[in-house]
Amino acid sequence: MATSLVKFVSSFCIQVQKVFQPLSLLPANSAKLTTQTNTKCLHSLTFSSPKNELISPSYISKRAFHTTPVCPTTYELKLWREHRIINRFYRLHWGAWIRCFGGRHKRLYLKSPALQWKLKQHVFVNAKQCKLLDILVTPKWREPKYFADSPYEPYHTRTNCKAFPNHRKFYP
Repeated sequence: MATSLVKFVSSFCIQVQKVFQPLSLLPANSAKLTTQTNTKCLHSLTFSSPKNELISPSYISKRAFHTTPVCPTTYELKLWREHRIINRFYRLHWGAWIRCFGGRHKRLYLKSPALQWKLKQHVFVNAKQCKLLDILVTPKWREPKYFADSPYEPYHTRTNCKAFPNHRKFYP
């Protein structure tokens, strides 16, 4: 632990000396930096006069300890969550999502036939959850998918709605 700390301090002082190479920027009392040891070098630089902005402790700490944040992008997070959503929900062509009831395969011997039938049915997800699910998946899963003999085919057309009337046009 101590050896790694000493190595870090010495490498830090070398970096600081490279950054503050011109002696004109340094105050007069820190002109002896090249003869001092690494720890004294660090001490004198961090506690030097704040008249010069380049040598102020805030500049040194920001400059020396700055690291780029490593965090996944939103696309990577979507890929990470995607399979969970796709396994639990199904998206219809008109933007609605449907799901099954939870626990539909568990302890069926304890449930009445009416409840077993109800658990096999699909339920629409509300509008807010539809928007959230659309955000959580990539555009690949928002596109319509066509399967042969799909049991969901009748549900892909939206009916019984003022915006999408299901009555046929009259042709004389």
